[in-house]
Amino acid sequence: MIRKWCTLGAFQLCLFAAVADADIFEPDLPGGTMYHLVFLSDSKDWAGPGELSFYDGVVTGDAAADSDLATLTWKIIGSTDVTTAKEHTDIQGPVYRIDGRPVADSEDDFWDGSLQNPINITAGGDRNVDAKVWTGSSSGGGKGVCGTTDGTTPCALGRPDFAGETVYGDSSATSDKWIVDGEEDLFSNLRYYAISEPILIEVLYV
Repeated sequence: MIRKWCTLGAFQLCLFAAVADADIFEPDLPGGTMYHLVFLSDSKDWAGPGELSFYDGVVTGDAAADSDLATLTWKIIGSTDVTTAKEHTDIQGPVYRIDGRPVADSEDDFWDGSLQNPINITAGGDRNVDAKVWTGSSSGGGKGVCGTTDGTTPCALGRPDFAGETVYGDSSATSDKWIVDGEEDLFSNLRYYAISEPILIEVLYV
């Protein structure tokens, strides 16, 4: 199944009918609409680095194993003490899993505390994966907060609480537990969520 697609950065090329042949899911949306794809990482790593570029590199490495997914730019869905997941992902349209199942209709829908389908398919094609996922985030895409004996304290990626823990989500959940399910030692090796750059559905002229 060959799909026509282009990224926002290649918008002008799309207008001039330059078509990339890639086997990437394309929803039935009007030309000029942007959307995103998501997957669960095959790789596992810790939550110590405070730069989102580290985590982006991990999920990009997973995508590189698929020649079609490798054509897109990927980012982690996660927060550090400096940048929130909502800021980092910059969602500009509906969100789908890489197998085409809908996840959210918009940025607001993505961060409203529930998903239409869990993000439990990996870049390598494994489905229904039940796993802990580093997010360091709140349900609304902000920085994570961990409970302590004295109340709460920030605990984003690269910023554990006083117990050395930060926030993880549950890949099998569609409630807000998909992004906030508990707290784990930052040295634990967990998975990550990845989201693509905005993908623009080609505008065809006849």
